[in-house]
Amino acid sequence: MNHIPLTQLDVKGDSIGLNRIETPKGERLEIETPTSSIRLDAVALEALAWQNHDTLANLSGADATHRSPIREDDSAERTQLTTVSNEFGFVTVYEMNTESGARIVLNAEKQGEVIRLFPTELETLAQQDHNLITRWLRSDLND
Repeated sequence: MNHIPLTQLDVKGDSIGLNRIETPKGERLEIETPTSSIRLDAVALEALAWQNHDTLANLSGADATHRSPIREDDSAERTQLTTVSNEFGFVTVYEMNTESGARIVLNAEKQGEVIRLFPTELETLAQQDHNLITRWLRSDLND
């Protein structure tokens, strides 16, 4: 297994790590906090890109008080961190530094979906289990 550190973000004094994980079963993006982590494949990342900030704010353990608004026309420079792909999905992961701080951008280009994630949202995602992604896929594919 390859574990490739991509970036570190700070939130409320804690460090959130983004890592690329390469295993014989495929590529994953790992979101890691001091107390929890989650590994997401390309399909899970696409399902995440379909969500909005209100959905993420309603997750268990979410802290909406540390969220600042994003202007959709924000032209801050993005740095590509990695791509995560498999036979079913493809997502490009960027880091973006805005006036309000760092964001992680997930671009699911084939679906035309993009989400910019706040560090607090990444922290909340790391606390979730994979059943959340299954529910998102089920509801989004049935719409």
